[in-house]
Amino acid sequence: MLNASKIVLVLTVVAAVIALTNDARAVLLYDESVPYTAGPDLTDLTGGNPPWSTDGAGGMTDDWNMGTGGSLAYPLLSSSGNLINYDQIDGASRTSVRRALPAAVGNAFSTEGQTIYMSWLIRDSVGMFFHDGAGNNINLSSDLQGGNVRYVLQIADEGPESEDTIGTVAPDGSTHLLIFRVLNQAGNDDIRAVLDPDLSLGEPDWSAAPSIITNRDITSNFNTHQLVMGNIDPVTLRGDVDEFKIFTDFN
Repeated sequence: MLNASKIVLVLTVVAAVIALTNDARAVLLYDESVPYTAGPDLTDLTGGNPPWSTDGAGGMTDDWNMGTGGSLAYPLLSSSGNLINYDQIDGASRTSVRRALPAAVGNAFSTEGQTIYMSWLIRDSVGMFFHDGAGNNINLSSDLQGGNVRYVLQIADEGPESEDTIGTVAPDGSTHLLIFRVLNQAGNDDIRAVLDPDLSLGEPDWSAAPSIITNRDITSNFNTHQLVMGNIDPVTLRGDVDEFKIFTDFN
């Protein structure tokens, strides 16, 4: 587990067809590009289907809101709409929002032989989980080390977590792209993560991925997209996320 100065952002996933880059087409299982009309907080946004709602565990949803200035941007990545911003304004130690997702994502993760990709844009200190609510999850967690943000891949299959560092970045407001690849296979799965790949080169070289976990079997019916933030110095409790996608073909 990470230390107490960590930020965690949780989510769980779905299926369809999308362009990860302006040229690449992929079979899209889930696309949350945040195309909403802004409201006072995330749960008041119009256009969400299904909508975001307050997590049953509680939390002040006014910490989760629409950012200003449009979508996050990354070279060769199609982006549109707005972004989700987290900025602690009520002093709560933990806040959470969630939404229900269709069965397509769960079906993909429960199909042996299926390759699944997950990608999203992030800025500053944020992280997230893809989970089923029953102990199976794929997580991006982040913590602060030496003044920098460390991104960490974490995997759990109803047991202790395995984790591996993806990379470290300066908290300077730059936008970063994270991509996970899951090879859903008999026995333990092969999960790898890359940070800020050059999309002009096509699919990342997964053999050189900085983060690799192969000792967990995460075959599961993922069904919830949940964002959670908490347990860090309030001064650093902020971040932006955008363009969440889950797909089955990178090209």
